[in-house]
Amino acid sequence: MTVPTTVPTTGRRGARLAKAALALAGAAALTCGTAVAAEAPPGNPPGVHILNGDSKNSKAVPCPAGWVCVYDGWYDYGAIAVLPGTEVGDLTRVRLTDGATLTGDQKVSGWINNSPVRYCWYEKGAFQGTSHEMTPFGKDSKFSGFNSFKPC
Repeated sequence: MTVPTTVPTTGRRGARLAKAALALAGAAALTCGTAVAAEAPPGNPPGVHILNGDSKNSKAVPCPAGWVCVYDGWYDYGAIAVLPGTEVGDLTRVRLTDGATLTGDQKVSGWINNSPVRYCWYEKGAFQGTSHEMTPFGKDSKFSGFNSFKPC
């Protein structure tokens, strides 16, 4: 009788495939998404890109494939996009091109997760308060604002 000399890798293979899929999504986002997203003003967290930097102009901007997007005023006003894995601990510190924040009069009122990463948003900064899921490849605009979000 022959004894196997290797350890089954089914679990490891699944983990490797998930990591590969995430890396591929990130690469696709870098390749495709940067043509749509502009660099954020200095002082914004790394990985935050501006989709619509005008907090007063109603201009619907789609969320690029592979990115996670947060909108001020449903999907019409100021908007940012982050690459999967990026976390934002305090949206009051994120500045749009016109100097406004996403937590002003309109508040964050819409998100789109065009990535394979499960995200969570929180009412308060520093990921405090109740956790609300931002499902992969999902979107929502039925809430009253949030102040931080990260992969969960």
